[in-house]
Amino acid sequence: MGGLTVLGLYAVVAVVALEQDFGHLATLATNPALAANPSPPGPSWTHPFGEMSGIGVDEFAALLQATPWDLALFAGILGIGGSVGALLGAYASLRPGPPREVVNSVSDLLVAVPPFFLVWVVVLNVDLVVAPSSFVPVFIGTFAAVLCFGHARAVLATARVVVSQPFVEAARAGGASDTRLLLRHVLPNSVAGVWAQLPVDVFSVLFLLTAFPYVGCIDTQALQNLGSFGYATPFPTIPFPEWGSLLASGACYGLNVVTPFATWWMWVFPVGIVVVFAAGVTLTCEGLQRYALLQR
Repeated sequence: MGGLTVLGLYAVVAVVALEQDFGHLATLATNPALAANPSPPGPSWTHPFGEMSGIGVDEFAALLQATPWDLALFAGILGIGGSVGALLGAYASLRPGPPREVVNSVSDLLVAVPPFFLVWVVVLNVDLVVAPSSFVPVFIGTFAAVLCFGHARAVLATARVVVSQPFVEAARAGGASDTRLLLRHVLPNSVAGVWAQLPVDVFSVLFLLTAFPYVGCIDTQALQNLGSFGYATPFPTIPFPEWGSLLASGACYGLNVVTPFATWWMWVFPVGIVVVFAAGVTLTCEGLQRYALLQR
């Protein structure tokens, strides 16, 4: 219940954000004078999360504006990747031969490459030939496609045991079709592996959305040579209202070795938003995993 409560609060915040007048949900309201200020104002009644130099935004408004985007990103990537992967794994368990070999072969191939790196390489190349309005859908589809085979591998390992159980054999002998076997028996008893993998996927997505923009932010020469690709993000504009991008900017402009807490609010609040969200997903998935195991 704790995880669902956290995710429910994020959903409420997203709805509130959609009702706000941001002008354009994909464009942050920036202040050039604030962007150039090395000592931005900290938290106050007017600006609860303070202001962020470098990109020149009110941090509370920026994080609020980013919430619908991030929830859509995670729902798309995790929802598509987990659902398609579960179906592939369960189907392959019922179909020895090419379907099972394809799932095993592709999974073995992809497991050798970190998902975030493979997605980064694919997206940056594909984005060269597609319109900026398609950047986000391409990112969601690519990440989901890469992750789904990891889920398929986990589900297949369990489903191969399930299909040999007496209750499945009895249903097959009774004339149940493969579709009924898949949806009624195999998939519900094999899906626990998906819930175990989803929290790991959350951190893979967050790592890509944060680490590569941070590297691009501190490498000004890369920005000059590559434009938006210097940030290595899948978004059409820089800066973009997204938690990872805001965290990267906060760490880039507000965190240094000499005085790490001089402008602490620029990176602490984005970190808090990300950590609480990840905790909510983890708790929710643990609960669903326990429920799935109890139903077996």
